[in-house]
Amino acid sequence: MKFKLIFLVIIIFSFTKVNAQCPSNLSFDANNLSFWSYYPGTYPGTNGVFYPTAGYTVFNSPPAKITTSISQLGKDNNIGIQVLKANPNGTLVYDGIQNTIAQIPVINGYKYQNSIKLGNSNTNSYADKATYIINVPSGVSTSTYNITYAYALLLQDPNHPASDQPKFRATVIDLTTNTTISCASKQYYVGDGQTYGTASNGTRYIDWQEVSFDLSQYAGKQIELRFEMFDCSQGGHYGYGYIALRDDGCGKGTITGNATVCSSSTNLTYSTAGVAGASYTWTLPVGWTSSGTTTSKSIIVNPNGNSGGNVTVTPSQSCGNITTRALAVSTVISAPTNPGSITGDQNVCSNSANLTYSVGAVSGASSYNWSYPSGWTIVNGLNTNSITFNANASSGTISVTASNLCGNSSAASSVVAVTNSPLSVAGTITGAPGSISCPSTVNLTLGTSTGKVQYWQYSTNGGSLWNTFANSNVSSLTISPTTSTLYKAIVKSGICVDAASTPVLVQVYSPINFYNQPADINTCPNSAKTFAVSASGDGTLAYQWQVLKTPSDSWTNITVSYPSSGYSNYTNSTLTVPASNVISANNGWKYRCIVSSTTGCTPATSNEATLSVSASTTPVINTQPLSQTFCSGSTANISLTASGPSLTYQWLSSTTLS
Repeated sequence: MKFKLIFLVIIIFSFTKVNAQCPSNLSFDANNLSFWSYYPGTYPGTNGVFYPTAGYTVFNSPPAKITTSISQLGKDNNIGIQVLKANPNGTLVYDGIQNTIAQIPVINGYKYQNSIKLGNSNTNSYADKATYIINVPSGVSTSTYNITYAYALLLQDPNHPASDQPKFRATVIDLTTNTTISCASKQYYVGDGQTYGTASNGTRYIDWQEVSFDLSQYAGKQIELRFEMFDCSQGGHYGYGYIALRDDGCGKGTITGNATVCSSSTNLTYSTAGVAGASYTWTLPVGWTSSGTTTSKSIIVNPNGNSGGNVTVTPSQSCGNITTRALAVSTVISAPTNPGSITGDQNVCSNSANLTYSVGAVSGASSYNWSYPSGWTIVNGLNTNSITFNANASSGTISVTASNLCGNSSAASSVVAVTNSPLSVAGTITGAPGSISCPSTVNLTLGTSTGKVQYWQYSTNGGSLWNTFANSNVSSLTISPTTSTLYKAIVKSGICVDAASTPVLVQVYSPINFYNQPADINTCPNSAKTFAVSASGDGTLAYQWQVLKTPSDSWTNITVSYPSSGYSNYTNSTLTVPASNVISANNGWKYRCIVSSTTGCTPATSNEATLSVSASTTPVINTQPLSQTFCSGSTANISLTASGPSLTYQWLSSTTLS
């Protein structure tokens, strides 16, 4: 039985920059193909590769018009080269055939940001080539001009001869001498004796590998980077790959690992970018020891309680030694001491914003871990010694520990027990009449409130000016308003801002008020007399005059026939007593007026007035004044007595005797 294997190739190039001398867009950091050339072609196998130039070969002068992809030989459904960009959120995107291979990878701690996909999964004996020309600066001959690339490959395996198999080729060429730099060049096809993985559909793959080499020995020369992907020559099988370049400078390379560690830590890993065919020589700070091999691109070490220093590595391979790479590592001896007291509010209002709590800086601490009531959110200051929260309705405790690479301290010497007061809610006042009422006693009650009543207030001018009841921190208030008045309660919960209830209006009718009372009358008999009142009040006023004949009688309404006929206006403000009732027999009768209103409020009773009627119709002098003799300058008193109704007196004098 015949089966086919698929082989995916992914290549990444890393170029470290020295003094901004690295070529532009070598790592596709412009997100396009500027300065890169693309050659689509065909692969006839033993007869070599054919790359037609007319109409297909593209050199992308900056700014590149090609920002994403170029098709193979003008066939839009066959994308020969495609620029890929990493997700801003760091999420990796994986190949569709082998889902463990990221299109843009993370290798030895380095996160690549761009790559290209070269070739595709269509078949027709296609070939795809991408090249870049590097002009190596002449000034790097005594320093470093380092390149690192990585690749991962996926190719089908039709079991053809080696010359006809799908394959990948990475070639670094000195164009000055047209010679291949073999230690930096790679070639893969299934059956070449190298180890491949197998995908679920039979595809053969090489996972991510990195190659690093130093071009400083080629200072002043042109170097071509050439990447090629080939389908099988018979047209039935494909190969494609991904290529990416490091953008960390054309320097001597870096070491990945923690630059600050705890001196008691164990099994710390440091690594460097892989160099093709290289062995590695590592050096460690004094007293540090390694675990396992020390000649690979990564090393596991133990500080053993010692101080820090430089971790270095020198890759060596057939192209020569790569310049030593170094990482300065410092150590922390112990966990930090306990933080001091926490400062901040212990009593807070529900849903308060921007509450800040802090402790003094702790020596040796690299971060601070805060615990706080459930539901609170951090505004700023995460992992610092001063933190700001937005609270919800939860209470709880706030504590903090200091930490570094050696561990955590105990909690602060004092924690803050936070009491979270609910927001002040003034509630609703009940008991106020729903309409205008007569002056009376009213009980107002505050309900559904949150917090304690601080005091009650009232306003008689529509709320422009409020007055406070003394000693009114109660939930119920008894009032006896005589005029329409607004009332409200002020409530406060804990330290929260107080709240005022919605004012309620107790509407009160103005009471009936007499501003002119009836007056006593002294009169002779047989002449009509009047009693009058003047009153005010809400609603329409009604009048009813009453009479009291003797003290033993009861007050009785005057009618058309009582106490006799002839009375008039007894339901008006002015009562007329007829002459027939102004007689000595009726002397001492009393009169008053009852005033009522359509408001239904309690009627008002005027003062009583007495009608005094003389028994005689003419006055009589009962005792005449007497003649007297006085000394000059002394006072003389002269008097008389008289009787009769409604007496008035007029004295006369004369200087002559008749």
